[in-house]
Amino acid sequence: MKLELDDEVQTLLLLSSLPDNWETLVVSLSNSTSNGVITVNMVKDNMFNEEARRKKLGISSNTEALVIERRRRSKSRKPSNDYSRDKSKGKSKSRKEIKCFYCGDVELETSIGCKLVLKDVRHVPEMSFSLISIGNLDDKGYHSRLGNGKWKLTKGSLVLAKGKKNNTLHKTEARLVKENAYALKSKDQVLDVFKYFHVKVERQTDNQLKSVRANNGGEYRGPFEQYCRIHGIRLKKTVPKTPQQNGVAERMNRTFYDRIRCMFSHAKLPKSFWGEAMRTTMDLINLSPSYHLEGDIPGRFGYRLWDPAIKKIIRSRDVVFFKDQIIEDLDQDKKLKPFSEEQVDLGTISPNFMGHDEHREVVQEEQVDIVNRNDESAVDDQKQVTLEVPTETQLRRSTRECQPSRRYTSDEYLLLSDGIEPKNYQEVLLHDEKKEWLRAMYEEMKSLHKNNTYELMELPKEIFSPVVTMSSIRVVFGLAASMNLEIEQLDVKTVFFHGDLEEEIYMERPKGFTIKGKEALVCRLKKSLYGLKQAPRQWYKKFDSFMVEHRYDKTISNHCVFVKKFSNGEFIILLLYVDDMLIVGCDTSKIDKLKKELSKSFEMKDLGSTSQILVVDSLMYAMVCTRLDIVHAVKVVSRFLSNPGKTHWVVMKWILKYLMDTSKTCLCFGTDKPVLVGCTDTDMVGDVDSRKSISSYLISFSGGAVSWQSRLQKCVALSTTKAEYIAITEASNELLWMKKFLQKLGLQQERYLLYCDSQNVIHLNKNPTFHSRSKHIYVRYHWTRDALEMKLFCLEKIHTDENGSDMMTKPIPTEKVQFCRKQAGLVKLLT
Repeated sequence: MKLELDDEVQTLLLLSSLPDNWETLVVSLSNSTSNGVITVNMVKDNMFNEEARRKKLGISSNTEALVIERRRRSKSRKPSNDYSRDKSKGKSKSRKEIKCFYCGDVELETSIGCKLVLKDVRHVPEMSFSLISIGNLDDKGYHSRLGNGKWKLTKGSLVLAKGKKNNTLHKTEARLVKENAYALKSKDQVLDVFKYFHVKVERQTDNQLKSVRANNGGEYRGPFEQYCRIHGIRLKKTVPKTPQQNGVAERMNRTFYDRIRCMFSHAKLPKSFWGEAMRTTMDLINLSPSYHLEGDIPGRFGYRLWDPAIKKIIRSRDVVFFKDQIIEDLDQDKKLKPFSEEQVDLGTISPNFMGHDEHREVVQEEQVDIVNRNDESAVDDQKQVTLEVPTETQLRRSTRECQPSRRYTSDEYLLLSDGIEPKNYQEVLLHDEKKEWLRAMYEEMKSLHKNNTYELMELPKEIFSPVVTMSSIRVVFGLAASMNLEIEQLDVKTVFFHGDLEEEIYMERPKGFTIKGKEALVCRLKKSLYGLKQAPRQWYKKFDSFMVEHRYDKTISNHCVFVKKFSNGEFIILLLYVDDMLIVGCDTSKIDKLKKELSKSFEMKDLGSTSQILVVDSLMYAMVCTRLDIVHAVKVVSRFLSNPGKTHWVVMKWILKYLMDTSKTCLCFGTDKPVLVGCTDTDMVGDVDSRKSISSYLISFSGGAVSWQSRLQKCVALSTTKAEYIAITEASNELLWMKKFLQKLGLQQERYLLYCDSQNVIHLNKNPTFHSRSKHIYVRYHWTRDALEMKLFCLEKIHTDENGSDMMTKPIPTEKVQFCRKQAGLVKLLT
């Protein structure tokens, strides 16, 4: 093979071919030139002189130097086609041509971190450096830019390599790259895999492994350190909590995880294919350049395919892809195998039945078959490489105790879980924690038998249950704070099991809990169960009959509030919220007596004095329960729940930041007289999309807010007067309802005030005459006139700056927010 080389390349080839004992000549030539340029003639003359000197002194050269013969066009001859340009051919003294080997495609990593694929690469063993042809790169679509002593290689907008000019050549740095990854069952296999990698990389590259960089994990200590010390490998450890020092490996791990998860998400594969996905990702990274492939398929060995029928992996290049199908589509076509149910005899069941031997799943080892292009038969004698798991080496576990957070208490943490639980008996038998789930099922069945819930017989309306409202709870809290009452909390165990059924209900027996000889029988329920539509209502009827039997009166305003008055003026209030109860009274002995009566009829759990009623776990619950200062912000953001944008997420972050800064703020009662007072406000055209106004009201009792609301009006108000008129109607409804509730509890007051900051609306309510500007107001909003004439409540004027409900309709300054929070009873706890 012939090569065309310029003068400088010939000079470098000639100097690099010299043996080690000629190094003195090379150094002297490099230092003797004034301008740094060495010509071929200069090297040849010095070599001949050095060779003559060595022969004269009797010193022979062990290695022959490379001689370059320059062939130029003679002046006496005409130019021919064969020698129209300068050509050179490397030969030794024996006139033999230089050997050149074909290497195919080579992937390089340049000095700037990009990957460059060179095609049709040839290897010359005698050359000590590599040459890249700019002309070939230009033919492959690359663009080389030369100027100002610099070289830059690009493809499109991607910069692949950079270099600097050195004499007449441009030099750049690059290295061969290849990623290696191994699937491990546990971290104790790291040392065995590293031994395999150590031998492999040194055997294939003929280079010694000098250093390894790793983090401070336990798998890199002890035996791993000893192995590196024995083989002279320098182990570099990163600083604790500084993963950026091992950024190359960390970045590659992230790349592996991202690509593997994308494969699993797109193909719907089970987790058992994790190793294959990792191997495929590694091959793609090693074979893929950093630019578009333009339709080429990397690799020469075809595709790895999974055959679910024979449980094997095969290879083939003749593959047809069905992009509209995934592995789940194949499973849907197969018929489900009949499930063999385990029969458990309820008559002979015992807690020790869980100790039976479990069926262990046998996982078939993966076999990799290589399929020839012309022969589709699989080769079964493929070698398999297995790693032995060391048993004598145990990793050291940290003995430090976990310290709780000093910034947040345990009550302020939130556990996020995907909640993957078995939904039926078949999934329980296939679950990893099968034994624990069967034990829990046994305990549940034991509880049903103990309570005499059902009986076996031949097989022969949806109703709701009332609950106490949050406004009623806050009113009772305000009453307890102003009168210094005791508050106790109770919980009913298995609450729905206490309800008596009025209809005949039949139920199939739970799978896995059958009785021998009675497989055809079903269960007829005697009492309610969880999941029945009648269960909540039947429980409420059962509890209501108990309270009536003990002479407790049910309030008309709220059917879950029961009151009993005594002759000495004392009273007891009981609030029911499904299975939770609050008992409020001034005499602890009477409260204890009620607890004993409840424990006789129901299975109760005494929680003692009330310290915490509700746990706020979302912005909506916080707004409804205690934090009325975020009502307006949450209401505005809630309008975009179906299609939130970036702006809405920013607003959500600001709301959460505000809650974090005011996390010690609570709703306090008892700072004022037990008097019911309300105020109302509106925002004209508060919603620019629907052009509807926002109406709000705030009702306080005993110094704290007990009821509030902020919502869009149901109709479009044509004037501010109509908007205020509608808001007063909604506020007066709530005020009169709470008036009846307090009167049932035995509290009376002279006047029930409702404040409004619109004088026109006050005159319109007090003056029943017809106005042309009020004829568009619906008739249903005029009932407030009759309520004012009957003196059910009083409507008075309040200045806008003193209106506490103003913060629930529109954005207001910080000073006004602090004033409104104080009016509503929101104070900061003193730590």
